[in-house]
Amino acid sequence: MLRICVYIFFVFVVFGVQGLLHPGGTGPTIEERFEALEKELRGNITTLQQQMFASETLALRQILTLERTFRKELELEMEELQANFSAQEMLLVQERQLRLDLEREMNKTLQNISNVLQISKSRIDNVVAEQEAKGKLLGVSMTNTSIFRSAIQQQVNQISASLSNTQNHLKTLNASIQSASTSSRTGDGTVVAFTAYASSSKDYNTEKIVFNSVITNYGGAYNSGTGIFTSPTDGVYAFTWTHLTHYGRYCHSYLTKDGTRLNLDAHSNLQGLSSTVYTMATMTGTLHLSKGDEVWIQTQHCEGFLGSPYNSFSGWKL
Repeated sequence: MLRICVYIFFVFVVFGVQGLLHPGGTGPTIEERFEALEKELRGNITTLQQQMFASETLALRQILTLERTFRKELELEMEELQANFSAQEMLLVQERQLRLDLEREMNKTLQNISNVLQISKSRIDNVVAEQEAKGKLLGVSMTNTSIFRSAIQQQVNQISASLSNTQNHLKTLNASIQSASTSSRTGDGTVVAFTAYASSSKDYNTEKIVFNSVITNYGGAYNSGTGIFTSPTDGVYAFTWTHLTHYGRYCHSYLTKDGTRLNLDAHSNLQGLSSTVYTMATMTGTLHLSKGDEVWIQTQHCEGFLGSPYNSFSGWKL
């Protein structure tokens, strides 16, 4: 607008000067010049207005483009901020949940520790009470030591007497074997007699004792691999056996005929006594056997069975 005013003023000045210089000229009149000038001025104003409108329109378009770009960038930043906020919020929720879980686990662990401590205290109290009771029992046991020693001595005396009787019995059996040698023959004149022992110490439980080491086996009726005597002929037979048991143990054995238990048992027992005394058991009996009958020594339960030369199994035909 300032340019237009300056331009109009410049035109008036120019035309005024020309009128003064040429007052009586033959050129266009002042009115014509003014009309021409006004027309030119209007054209220039229109051109200027168009140029200004175009410039303002372009500027406005650029402003609108910048605004759209700014809005788009702002929306992107807002979306990114919202996404970051959501992620942070999710992390906070997860962290809060983890803390709650940790608190629950810690409370549970503390409760378990408390329970274990209570159980341990109860067990310690029980152990203390048990030790006190054992102490009282130990006092009673020490008081009764002399009684146990007396009982052990009695067992020793009984064993000594049993050994002596066994030795005498063996002597009698040997004499009987020698005196009956003429009558202990089969129909073809073969002597039937055997003596064997078990060479190994072991524990038995309802099983056969295999006296595997043979001293004599006249007539071959005894099987050292199975521990079984098989009668070669009908007749009356005598059998005897002995076994020695480790101290503090017991052994129970009996004579068996064809799998049937006979009432001939040998039983040694010092179970539970703390001493160095061994016990020996022996038994002798006679049976009427038919040809093919089988006889062996069976155990009901036998702990601490001692091997050679502390056991034997003998038999002969009368």
